[in-house]
Amino acid sequence: MDIFAFIEKLQKKPEPTRRKILLIAVISTMIIIISVWLIAARLDFQNKEIKNTVEPFDFIKEDIRDFYGIFKNFIK
Repeated sequence: MDIFAFIEKLQKKPEPTRRKILLIAVISTMIIIISVWLIAARLDFQNKEIKNTVEPFDFIKEDIRDFYGIFKNFIK
């Protein structure tokens, strides 16, 4: 179907029908755009790796090791 013939056919329809078609087209397009955006955002969020993060107790473990090393050297 030729796009220009389709547009002419729409122009010949009554205004309430054209408004309904416009509303359906806009809502459909927005649903598609938002869906693609959400899928892309979700995939991006899942693929991101948080690098150089430290677990909460790693600081404590590291401090205990440092203290033990310093205490061990002090006793020698």
